[in-house]
Amino acid sequence: MNSKRSIQLVLLLGAIIFMSACKKEKQWKPNPPYPGLEVKMTNYTINSSKDTILLLSNGTSISIPANAMVTSDGKTINGSYEFLYREFHDAIDIMLSGIPMEISSMGAKRTLQTAGMFEMNAEQNGAKLKIADSKKIDIRFASRYPGTNYSFFYMNPERGEWEWADLPEAEINQQKIDAMNALNAKAPKVMLGDKYFIINFDRFLDIYFNDDYDKIYKNRKSKSIRQKLEGYKFKIYDAMIDGEVRFLRSYYQPSEMLWKDIDGKNFPSWTKDFERDWKKDSKGQWYITNYSFTSLGNNIYQVNYSVGTKSFSKKMEAVIPLSSILKLSADQWQQQYDEAMQKLKEEQAKVDLMAETYRSFSVNRLGMYNFDCLLKGLDEWTKVNASFTQNSKPSTEGKVIIILGDNSGYINVKPTDYRAMRINPKSGHRILMLMANQQLGIFPANKLVSINIDSLKALSNPSYTFNFEVQKVADAVEFRKILGLK
Repeated sequence: MNSKRSIQLVLLLGAIIFMSACKKEKQWKPNPPYPGLEVKMTNYTINSSKDTILLLSNGTSISIPANAMVTSDGKTINGSYEFLYREFHDAIDIMLSGIPMEISSMGAKRTLQTAGMFEMNAEQNGAKLKIADSKKIDIRFASRYPGTNYSFFYMNPERGEWEWADLPEAEINQQKIDAMNALNAKAPKVMLGDKYFIINFDRFLDIYFNDDYDKIYKNRKSKSIRQKLEGYKFKIYDAMIDGEVRFLRSYYQPSEMLWKDIDGKNFPSWTKDFERDWKKDSKGQWYITNYSFTSLGNNIYQVNYSVGTKSFSKKMEAVIPLSSILKLSADQWQQQYDEAMQKLKEEQAKVDLMAETYRSFSVNRLGMYNFDCLLKGLDEWTKVNASFTQNSKPSTEGKVIIILGDNSGYINVKPTDYRAMRINPKSGHRILMLMANQQLGIFPANKLVSINIDSLKALSNPSYTFNFEVQKVADAVEFRKILGLK
């Protein structure tokens, strides 16, 4: 009997060990759809006996206290160890890394919208470490999304599910606000195009020929002169106008200025031959009854005309004297503008990488964390019975994904959801199919926005076939380019 019991105990112990091993093997791991395109870990060597602050180029800071790490069974470590860290800043980062963005809420699956995610781990000589019970790591995460409506979630490594942790602190990045204001101040005025206009062509000729009346008379009907002016792409009017414009420290006639259109109204043709009506008041002073030119402040003026039953009013902004415009040709103005905009674009790219908000939290477990909120309004999207094709041939082999228009989250559309897939073209979301061998099917954004949603809503069971254009994806940068998202 003792021998039999011993055998049973050995078998039971073996079963426990086997089940424990299976449990460890079944721990959740990210499953990137395109291996190699996932966000990679950055490795930092940390001296275990010293307080350490890691400051990333995007503004994230990670404060690791001395003796923060211990072995998996709680023993103190000596010397240095490897701290592994990576950040995910949008849905593309997260999706390409094979990380889910769903959570169970009140018995239903809900989609998360991220304000940023990170993962941290630690190793020494290949053995995994953990944070000591008495220690915490403080992180100040550089988030590219504004707002304070985000919670802090932890990825349960055994179940592969997000768990609510707490509410993080949120701090607006004033440096980015200042940087954006500085960029806006640097932005060159376009001054070319049909948003700008001159009011009177004859007065333009006066300025062009520097009041040389002989040249003005000979060129009044010159097509080449008019074509040169049209090269600036201004609108050209022949309206009668009079008044006084104060620009910087000088005074000008309205016809001597380049104007920016504010209200979108065009001068009617009858303003060309407009004549002012003069009357005397009770004191014998002359005044105009049917015309006015008034400053509204900040270089904005309003002109009013009336003749019989006809009247016209226009608001416009004084931009620059025409004499200054004519110092450079249209091509030279365009070149200066293009050069200035290119420099601005380069500076803008740097500012775009700055955090909108810093989100702070203290963690006492290594692993994956997410600043998230629940996607709202999905029920308002239009429900369709969806089918999918590639090059007009039926396709069901890939995985259908919807990436939100602001790239803050993605929806995994399961085959069981095809009959009731929800779309919202005006939100700018993308519909794609992840396929084997680095192949990507993309439903063109211009076709998505052209879908007549009202006609679909009018049907009791609307259906739509999404025809994917298939491309091979080389890297994450190309993936973003194909989707048209940063």
